Amino acid sequence: TAELVGKAIGVSYNSVGSLGSLQTVIIRGATSSKNLVFLDGVLLSSAHDSSVDLSIIPINIIERIEVVKSGPGNLGRTNAIGGMVNIITKKGQDSETPFSLTFENGSFLPLAYSSDQKRNYLSLVDSQKLDFSYTKEGLIVTVGGLAAENAYTYNDGSANLKLRDNAQVYEAYTNLSYTKDLSKALKITTQNVATFKNLGVPGSLSYGLTPNDYMNNTFISTTNTLELAQASPLLEKLTAQIHYGFGQTFYHDATFGDSTHTKHKASALIEGTYDLGQAYTLKTDLNYSLDYVDSTDVGQNTRHNIAGSAYGSIYFNDGSISLHPSVQVAYLSDLKTVSP
Repeated sequence: TAELVGKAIGVSYNSVGSLGSLQTVIIRGATSSKNLVFLDGVLLSSAHDSSVDLSIIPINIIERIEVVKSGPGNLGRTNAIGGMVNIITKKGQDSETPFSLTFENGSFLPLAYSSDQKRNYLSLVDSQKLDFSYTKEGLIVTVGGLAAENAYTYNDGSANLKLRDNAQVYEAYTNLSYTKDLSKALKITTQNVATFKNLGVPGSLSYGLTPNDYMNNTFISTTNTLELAQASPLLEKLTAQIHYGFGQTFYHDATFGDSTHTKHKASALIEGTYDLGQAYTLKTDLNYSLDYVDSTDVGQNTRHNIAGSAYGSIYFNDGSISLHPSVQVAYLSDLKTVSP
C-alpha cells in the first residue's frame, strides 16, 4: 500500500523492516505524524497516535489512492502540515467472472552463509500470498493472507554472511463492501475491513538480536452510511454516517516484559450538500468523534471531539479561477478548549 502512495510526486514512505512491517507516509518532507490518512473518506489518524500504519490496508481491496499535497483540504475539515491520503476501496460490480483467485510467491537468492557455507534453499519459497474475491452488483467480498519468513542473508561485518532469523510475518485479512439502493432517493453503504498480523521482532545489530520477541497487530474498521438525495429543493444530498475502528498491538518482549496497546476510534457524522448553482458548492456537517487509548506504557487517555464545519467552492471565469473557503469550530474534551 505504501508503495502505491509513494508513486505520487512529492510523496514517499518509510518502511521499518521487511515484508509486513510498519509503513508510514511522508508528504513534501513532512513525516507521518503531520499527515492525515483516510479510508473511504473516514479519518484513521488518531488524536493520541497520529501515525497510521499503511500495511494494515490490504493492497488487493484498494481501487485508487488520492493524495492532497497541501495543508488545507475539505476532506480533512481541518489543516494538515504535510497533506492528506485518502484510500478508496473497491466496490462491487457485475462481472462475467465474479470469482477471482490470486497466488503470489516471493523468493530470495539462497546465498551461502555461516562458517560452513550452507545455503537455505527454502528462500526460493520464502513468501506466499493468496487472495480470493467475489463481486457482483453492489457487493464485494475479499479474503486473503500472507506468509513470509523474511529469511534473507545479510552482512553484519564479520567474515561470513548471516541468515536473518525471527523476522517472519503471518497475516490474514477480509473485506466486505455492500451498497444497496433502497429507493430512488435512499442508498445504504457498509464498508468493513479486518486485518490480523503476527510478526517476529528480530532486533537490531546495534542493540542486540531478539530471537524470542514477537508482535500481534489487530485492525478492525466498519463504516455505515445512509444517503438521501434531494432532501429538499436546496439540499441536494443529506448523509448520515457512523464509524468504528479498533486497533490493538500486543508486544512480547522476552527481556522487559509484555505490553498491550489498544485504540478505539468512533465517529458519527451528518453532512449536507447544497445545490447553489454551477458556480457555487457548499457542504456543512456536524461531527462527533471519540478517541480512546488504553496502553500498558502510557495508561488511558480519552478525547471527545464535537465539531461543526462549512466548506465550499466559488468558481469564476468558467472555472479557471476558484476560491475554496472553509470554517470549522471544534470542542476538544481533553484540552477543555474550543479550537477554530
